[in-house]
Amino acid sequence: MDGENEIDFSIDLDDLSVLKEDTSPATPPPPPPTVRKTVSFTKRSGAKQELKLEPRLEPKLEPRLEPRLYIDLREESEIQAMRVVSNRADVEILCIPSRNIFANVAWIRSRLNDVSFIYLLCRTGSRAGQVKNVYFMEDDAIQSVEGGIYREIDDFKLVIGEGSYGMAQYTQLMFAGILAIVFFLLYARFSPTDVSVVVLLLISMILYQVFTRSCILSRFIPLVKIRV
Repeated sequence: MDGENEIDFSIDLDDLSVLKEDTSPATPPPPPPTVRKTVSFTKRSGAKQELKLEPRLEPKLEPRLEPRLYIDLREESEIQAMRVVSNRADVEILCIPSRNIFANVAWIRSRLNDVSFIYLLCRTGSRAGQVKNVYFMEDDAIQSVEGGIYREIDDFKLVIGEGSYGMAQYTQLMFAGILAIVFFLLYARFSPTDVSVVVLLLISMILYQVFTRSCILSRFIPLVKIRV
């Protein structure tokens, strides 16, 4: 009887391990990974190192360019003695003597399609003010610079040149030479017919240059190099 009612309490260890896995309570989900301000990189040797991530800096915005045009109204001789040079990428310097502005009014106004402002520049500001009042009084985007080239403006700088005559000075010398020739003919008591022939030849030469839009005098004017 004892043999019949005997109970086997032996437990297989393999079954116990399975039982523990089945009966163990559900494990909680792992915590979310922590974010570290580090960055890792792998060297050629394979070893990893951690570097501190510096705070991100916003890119520095460049100032918006406002294209501007400065028109230097001085004569060629003045420009060769003291030149105005741009200091900025959005600033353009153009030389048009004030005596030539009348022929470029429409073109100067058309440049407002490319630039925001046009400034008239001269030595003291006097010529610039006159050009503004005569040709561009109704154009608000075209202004004269008071104080001229010596006013402290960051847009341009002054560069000293070697200096020389300009076209105006050579033209004046040409007319002085013509008058000297006529005076010599009269003083030497040439006949009025001879003097008239010389004068007519000079007038014809001048009219030829006017209608052909050429300049014989410019072929004899030496070129001047300006330091930059």
